[in-house]
Amino acid sequence: MNKLIEMETFIQVVDAGSLAAAARRLRRNPSSVSKIISALEDRLEVRLLTRTTRNITLTDAGEDFFEHCKAILINIDDAEEAASANHTEPRGRLRVIGMNACSPNIILPLVSGFLRRYPSIQIDLHQAEYFPDMVAADMDVAVRIGEVTTKGLECVRLAPSRRLICASPEYLAIHGTPLSLACLADHNCIGFSTSHKFNNWELNRNKKTEKIQPSGNLVASNAQLIRQAALLGWGICQLSDFLINPDIEAGRLVVLYPEQLDTITNYVCAIYPRKKRSPKKTLAFVAHLEEELSSRKFKCLS
Repeated sequence: MNKLIEMETFIQVVDAGSLAAAARRLRRNPSSVSKIISALEDRLEVRLLTRTTRNITLTDAGEDFFEHCKAILINIDDAEEAASANHTEPRGRLRVIGMNACSPNIILPLVSGFLRRYPSIQIDLHQAEYFPDMVAADMDVAVRIGEVTTKGLECVRLAPSRRLICASPEYLAIHGTPLSLACLADHNCIGFSTSHKFNNWELNRNKKTEKIQPSGNLVASNAQLIRQAALLGWGICQLSDFLINPDIEAGRLVVLYPEQLDTITNYVCAIYPRKKRSPKKTLAFVAHLEEELSSRKFKCLS
């Protein structure tokens, strides 16, 4: 058995968390994947994985082997990229992770155009609530709202982002429309249970900054849950325009303070590991996002 096939199969099993999921990624049948892993363990004369009916966990030897395999395959990818950089189009699998609402609201609408442009690239898209260790997670590009200054990472601004306070027409019909930020004290506001910094709401009006820490009977761990609660008429929320602009355009949510449309609070950013020679596929993807988000009116922008 080819050692590189064994390594790739082993990594996919660990990343996917099961033989069946790894088989789907590799386009093999589960029995084939199981045989490759068994043959690998027999050849090395060590147990790499502990398998139960519910999950797969790494043994101590498996953890060491996993880290070495990832490093080897990354080095191979880098070597191939360097060798072909001057005369071939970007190709290969591109591992992309979107933070919170970035995957469905920013990345997915632009993926089809990117893949038409670069048909030799395959996108492996993930979603997460917390920013990962990109090297450990073996990710090529992360897209998030907010810049990072972590050593060893490049951070590229793609587009400005605004945080908008809004509510459903149904909620406002029952409870009335708050005319100032101070009036929100009399309303049910939906906050974050994890990212408490997002629970500090601000409004720049008449050259003054109003601030409030809203309160209510519901908090949620991510923006999608807060959006759904607001759409159901639960209360008032503050979320990024990239998440709620389609709802605003459709009339499902109403912006309470239009002044916020003129206030940039953050940026949508692309982050990727800093290398001596960044892979062409990574640079091509970042350039595509930057071009699409800056050169035309993207449907999720105000």
